[in-house]
Amino acid sequence: MAKHPLQVLREALGLSEAGHARLLAGTYQALGHGVLSTWQARAAIRGTERDEPERSVQLAIAHIHHMGPEEVDQYGWPHFLLLATGDITPPTAPWPPAYTTASLRTIPYTAAFSPPTLTGAALTAFVRQTRATLAAAPSLRSHSGRPIGPDTVSALESRAAALRDMSRRLSPAALLAFARTDLSLVTTVLNDNADDPAARARLFLAASKIAQRCGHVHCDLGDAAQAERYLLSAVRASASAGAPVTAAACLSDLAVVHTDDGDPRDALNLTKAARSLAPTPPPRLATVLHAREARAHARLRNATASLQALDRAADTMTSDADNESPWSFVSEEWLSEVTGKIWLHLGHPRKALENLLPLLDFNESRPSRQPSCVADLLTQTASAYLALDEVESALQSAHRTADLLHQIPASLAFRYRRQFHHHRTAPAVRELLDRLDPHGSQ
Repeated sequence: MAKHPLQVLREALGLSEAGHARLLAGTYQALGHGVLSTWQARAAIRGTERDEPERSVQLAIAHIHHMGPEEVDQYGWPHFLLLATGDITPPTAPWPPAYTTASLRTIPYTAAFSPPTLTGAALTAFVRQTRATLAAAPSLRSHSGRPIGPDTVSALESRAAALRDMSRRLSPAALLAFARTDLSLVTTVLNDNADDPAARARLFLAASKIAQRCGHVHCDLGDAAQAERYLLSAVRASASAGAPVTAAACLSDLAVVHTDDGDPRDALNLTKAARSLAPTPPPRLATVLHAREARAHARLRNATASLQALDRAADTMTSDADNESPWSFVSEEWLSEVTGKIWLHLGHPRKALENLLPLLDFNESRPSRQPSCVADLLTQTASAYLALDEVESALQSAHRTADLLHQIPASLAFRYRRQFHHHRTAPAVRELLDRLDPHGSQ
């Protein structure tokens, strides 16, 4: 079993575990983060790849090994440690295939309610490395290697494609469980058959689509940090596959995370980067990019720029019947949802409801959408109702979400608690909060 990179670095310093813990505690305090007890420091340095320390502890570890916040934010835990061990290169070079595989295999769980962490200059560096990886991808595929059986690759690609159909039928929790299992299968094959570049490119593309699907679900459920982790991995995988259009699509999805829970200016930079990767995108992706820009401008309260971008999205809308494309979700209804969110951002909740409410009217001729998407819609309608001081209608939206998902994810429960905070003393609201959090941690 490979050593954890923190153990590799400790041994390089010639320190015992106790000595490393003392160094970490001292550095933590010297950086102004407060006091880190010996047992806390030991717990941090004993961590596995899936046990993520608090960010302040990560910053102290990075400082010991001559790195700063930029590396911590760009690479995440434990991958920034690989810069110090020499296993990965700075953002002027492409991601090695082994690193891309490792980042897919070790996506750690991030505490819900956290905003995206890769922002500003670190995000710019990430995009630069995406371009470098895309440029290097053809040469990476040109080497000979031990082939993977074509049936294996095709089977894994089919599993990735099947997730789209499953997303309409399964609860978010079940869908994520299937997707994570499939992602684990793909990365296992990648790890065991790293010498077949042609098959590796196909597997990276399949992994990208699976990670992207996970990112979509987490984004719908308000779990920004976890959505970001999956989408960053999806970008790396698509770049390593030499698929610029898919990488552009993943960057556009990442823009949604920054629009909803981060800095909308980062979202605009991401759509710009997506266009640089795919200068002539497929029509539906072009529509998506305009829509992403429209929402980001709305969050910045630039109504003129937002509505102009929304007009461009409508103008590029295509009526082709390609339901197999990655952007088959693009439709008039989808654009109505985007429009509703834009009006909500711009402070016009009544106009938002005019666009959002019809999308919640399902029947046999208009089947239900993906549960996580419906949950997101209901969250938006609750926000609009609360902006109009129609608390009872907002409560109905929240209860409908609970009925739909049966068990509300912690991230979505947090979002509702935040929405209803000013009404928390009302009995009906208390009843909702108890339903969202039966253990009473609100």
